Amino acid sequence: MVVTTSGSGAPRLYDWIRPYCRLASKVLAVHSIRTLDLSFAGLSRRIISEQGESMFTAQIGNKLSRAEEDMEDLLTSNVFGTWRYVPIEIAEKGLLEFLKTACRIDGARFEGPAGISTLNMKFWPWIQEEDAKGAEPDVLIEMVSSDKRKWLLLVEAKYLSPKSSFADESEKCPTDQLAREMHNLRKIARLENYDEYALFYVTAHTLLPKGDITEAINELAEKTEGGASERFYWTTWRRLPGILSTTINSCSGSYVTILGDLQTIVLRMGLTFFEGIVAKGWTLGGVSWVFKLPSKLTSFKWASISIAEYHFEETPVKFSWGFQESHNNMPWRWKS
Repeated sequence: MVVTTSGSGAPRLYDWIRPYCRLASKVLAVHSIRTLDLSFAGLSRRIISEQGESMFTAQIGNKLSRAEEDMEDLLTSNVFGTWRYVPIEIAEKGLLEFLKTACRIDGARFEGPAGISTLNMKFWPWIQEEDAKGAEPDVLIEMVSSDKRKWLLLVEAKYLSPKSSFADESEKCPTDQLAREMHNLRKIARLENYDEYALFYVTAHTLLPKGDITEAINELAEKTEGGASERFYWTTWRRLPGILSTTINSCSGSYVTILGDLQTIVLRMGLTFFEGIVAKGWTLGGVSWVFKLPSKLTSFKWASISIAEYHFEETPVKFSWGFQESHNNMPWRWKS
């Protein structure tokens, strides 16, 4: 299958399929940014960036190995790449609502803008400002809200792996992965005059991984002008199924299929909260007992219980004692 793109759509499509190009057993060759020769076994859906069709079929059709399906970049591309290729009003209902599920370590939620007028997403950009150590976040989101405010949002996505680096006391600049990213993000936001900026740590945890964020805040506070605790947010992939259901119900046409495919993949990866046990045809059998009122009422009474009687008596105790002369005579005298 050959997909040819031209103009500004080409690098955007290349960003989206980057993780797929790592699947050597499924992708034969990438000739250039403008012409992509993709060969997915069993992949029948065409990939055309202008129409926003997704690359989900191989994964839904079980054509990827478990190791390939567990790639963080693949999950990031599936989720955030989808919002990039749908109309902005759908991205507003999906992406923005997903980000608004994020919270800080003090429990405060990300309020975000009320609406989006423009949206631009960069995948795996290399950022390094001034003396800060370089970083490669998963997604850098640039948006202008409906009230004309500029927002810069950085997404660091994790699935099964921990942070790639941690604090190093021997280094002058932050080395913790989240701290490095925030260090650069803060500099970019100030240099380019963004009104708001924030870092989103997206993981598969069910509860906030407070330690991961606290480590970054502490290193930033120690090595820079502040810890930026009010700029760190966390959310979980497990919020996605509910967000997608709401978004699907509010759109129509081919976008229902695209978002439905994404929801299928997220559910297959088990990225939900506990929702009970699915029997899948397995059963303990029918219930063969019930409670019934007896046809004839009977009465009963408790048998009398005899309690033994206890008697306590005083018992005199005699002690014999006396003085006995000690035979261990020790000589002594006054000290002169």
